[in-house]
Amino acid sequence: MMKIEMNRAKKEIIVMEKDYKKACVYGTPEFEEYEEILARCEGYTVKIKKSTKTTYAKLTYEKMEGYIKTQANSEAMLIEFNAVRKIADAKAKGYPSVKSWFLKAYPEYKESKIKKEELLTEMELIEREEKEKAEKANKIVDIETAKAVNK
Repeated sequence: MMKIEMNRAKKEIIVMEKDYKKACVYGTPEFEEYEEILARCEGYTVKIKKSTKTTYAKLTYEKMEGYIKTQANSEAMLIEFNAVRKIADAKAKGYPSVKSWFLKAYPEYKESKIKKEELLTEMELIEREEKEKAEKANKIVDIETAKAVNK
């Protein structure tokens, strides 16, 4: 069933864009419903209303996981993320449930601008990774030095 609004004062029939596309396909139930409405409302104009809903079509599990890793409490949240995925898959709700959880857990993801707090957290993570790499490199040098001294 199509979602149709009517403005009798302006003599307008307002149809959502996705419904209008379906109504343009001959033989579909939406086509029949649309034709019936047009016949009943002679003299009305049709306005197509675009959806304002954000869909996050390219938000994959990998992107969610990558974003979680940029956060300060990433270890705990990754555990929760994986638990949500397992539960959602077991209940056959899968991706929509996980996406809903993610957008509630990280409402700032919805915004296109990078916030100062996000940038600071990401910079801290990069600095920590570089420090850990440097420490590992120093340990390797120390082990090699110890081996050379012991010979």
